[in-house]
Amino acid sequence: MLFRASPSPDRNAEVEILPPEAPRPRAGTVRSAFPAVETVEADLSAAMAVLGTRDREVAGGLGDLRRRLAGLDSALAEAGDEAAAARGRGLRLAEGAGALAGEAESLARVLAQAGRHLDQAGEGGEETRSRLAELEGACADLDGVVAAMEAAARQTHRLAVTALIEAARLGTDGGGIARLADDIRAVSAESSRRAEAARRTAGRLRHGVDATARSVGLAIGPVDRLRPAVATFHRAADEQAGAVRDLAAEARTLSDALDGDRHRRLAALLRETDAACRDLAGTATGAGIAQAGRIAAALRQSEIGDRRVHDRYPVDWLARVGNWGLGRVRDVGRGGLLLEPPEGCGASPGTVLALDLRGLGPARVAVVGRSPRGLHCAFPEADPPVWLPTVLARIAEEHAPFVAAAREMAETVGRALEDAVSAGRLAAGALFAPDYRPVPGTTPPQYRSAASDVLDAAPPSLPDEPGIVAVRVIDRQGHALRPDRRFHDDAAGLAAARSARAFLVQALPPEGAGRLAPLRAVSAPVRVRGRHWGAVRIVCRPGAAGAAHTIAD
Repeated sequence: MLFRASPSPDRNAEVEILPPEAPRPRAGTVRSAFPAVETVEADLSAAMAVLGTRDREVAGGLGDLRRRLAGLDSALAEAGDEAAAARGRGLRLAEGAGALAGEAESLARVLAQAGRHLDQAGEGGEETRSRLAELEGACADLDGVVAAMEAAARQTHRLAVTALIEAARLGTDGGGIARLADDIRAVSAESSRRAEAARRTAGRLRHGVDATARSVGLAIGPVDRLRPAVATFHRAADEQAGAVRDLAAEARTLSDALDGDRHRRLAALLRETDAACRDLAGTATGAGIAQAGRIAAALRQSEIGDRRVHDRYPVDWLARVGNWGLGRVRDVGRGGLLLEPPEGCGASPGTVLALDLRGLGPARVAVVGRSPRGLHCAFPEADPPVWLPTVLARIAEEHAPFVAAAREMAETVGRALEDAVSAGRLAAGALFAPDYRPVPGTTPPQYRSAASDVLDAAPPSLPDEPGIVAVRVIDRQGHALRPDRRFHDDAAGLAAARSARAFLVQALPPEGAGRLAPLRAVSAPVRVRGRHWGAVRIVCRPGAAGAAHTIAD
């Protein structure tokens, strides 16, 4: 259950756990449990070594995969260049095919127009033949008329001869008949001449009609023979244009298939895969070791695994380490300290170091262990530093109000949960069961547990101590009941949740440019009917008395 002050960023992921001191028997501890704990720790150490080997193997395999991906990326880049060139050729082919298809379509249109002209010529030839046939008929009619004219001219001539004979018989009295006979003979002669002229004209006309008919026949014949050929060419041109259009479409499809953008997207996907492999390698390396470390840290916070004789407090002191240079002291207790050695200091367990702590004085320590956090050192029991009691008393005095507040609130929370169990509002089994219900629509995800309703209905009073920044109630799984209702189950969070000591002090990362006093987290265990349920964790700033704080509900 979190009652957060402002500002109070959640930084559990960056908090480190205070390390154990050198193994020393502690009064009231069941010594028979120590060998079992040490055995478990030894097994965890062995498991950590195996996991480290496996992590390195996984990292090596991922590295090999990354190299293969790099080779594939290079090959893909070359293929992309070739595909780009092929795409260019495909585009040019598509453009050429499109132009050829356009020309074929133009030819098809020309042939279609030629076919229409040939059709019109054929129709005109048929019309000419029809007119020539009519003219041939007219010539035949003209021959009949000429024959009739010739017959009339012959008849008129006979009539003129008859009139002359009759005029001669009459003698002088036949003069009028003789003149009439002359006129009739002149008309007959003229009719004969006109009939002959008409016959010659009809002959010439018939000759012209025949010649024209032969010419029309000679002209129409090739047109009739050319029309099927033009129609065939037209169909072929249409088919050729369609085929070329299909070829252009296929060329464009091939060009699209060789699109350089697709290769670039695939290359980007390969790079993303490579980055994922790199991240996975970084995550895999040390992930198992970190998990084992969390288990070991949680085990050391349990009642049977806690081997500390004295309380420890986080500090940040500069210390000169022999001739190696400056290091830093990260935490201190009556039994020893944690030293972050200077670069190049390879002191192994059993080494005795001479320290000179700035502003405090000298100290001799013996290295009793190494860890990723530094050198775990013990003070000589017979000759501790002269400044140690005074400094520890001052540090304890600075933290005392927060320790008292955390313990008092832990007792209050424990009583509230006990009352809920006694009243039947909460089952003891449900209280300790790791059963969490997601809160819908929350990002990051939040959860509720059986204890959430109890503490939400009757929230415990908050300590009113200057310097408190935030207060959190967490169960043994690292779940904060409110208001964020999130899991803080990193190694530091689990250490605070599962610590069985009267109190635990942890360091939080510094804020800003170091002008503010450092943040600390003070935790006290919550017990329900004698069973460890979780802890109250107070984020505070020792030495910042009077600092204002607000509670976010």
